[in-house]
Amino acid sequence: MIHKDCIIVAVTGGMGCGQTTVCKFMEEMGAKAIQADLVAKKEIEMNDEIRQELEKTFGNRIFYRDGKLNRKLLANIAFADEAKTERLNRIVH
Repeated sequence: MIHKDCIIVAVTGGMGCGQTTVCKFMEEMGAKAIQADLVAKKEIEMNDEIRQELEKTFGNRIFYRDGKLNRKLLANIAFADEAKTERLNRIVH
């Protein structure tokens, strides 16, 4: 429930831009935060459509043999090219 006196602040930006760091700083000051990065990570783990689109776009090598996402490899591939970064953001968000 949101109170009338509540101030809502949105911290936005592309993946890897530091939103999580800003949110942690705000939480240390007493704010409550919903971190979209964490929501997106859960969505990737549980949503087969997202996983299929990631594989189609970035190749099956971004997944370990056990099916878990190799986040470091995906980041290296996606952040090396602005168009790929935009594509990743469209898929995940």
